[in-house]
Amino acid sequence: MTQAIKNYRKVLIGNLPQTSVEELTEAFCEFSNTISEISLYIDQKGKSAGHAYIEMTSREHAESLVDQNNTIELKGRLLNLSLAEQTQDCVKQKKRWIFF
Repeated sequence: MTQAIKNYRKVLIGNLPQTSVEELTEAFCEFSNTISEISLYIDQKGKSAGHAYIEMTSREHAESLVDQNNTIELKGRLLNLSLAEQTQDCVKQKKRWIFF
């Protein structure tokens, strides 16, 4: 495993309900001091399209968040958490993201 992949620290969040940035942030408040960025995909109607990325401050924090898989719930849905692939390049796919 290369050093870049070993240090990659983004988590893919799936099964999101249509949600606001504030609700997503509240769902991860327990990890707020280890989150450096949240990227929420917004569809053409301005609503959450069901997935987001969270960048953590370290690989260890990302793995710790993924270990919470199937325990974080938002609007009655259990969120799917997994380490994101470093090779993913969603920005080039003309998707609209909100970063905060």
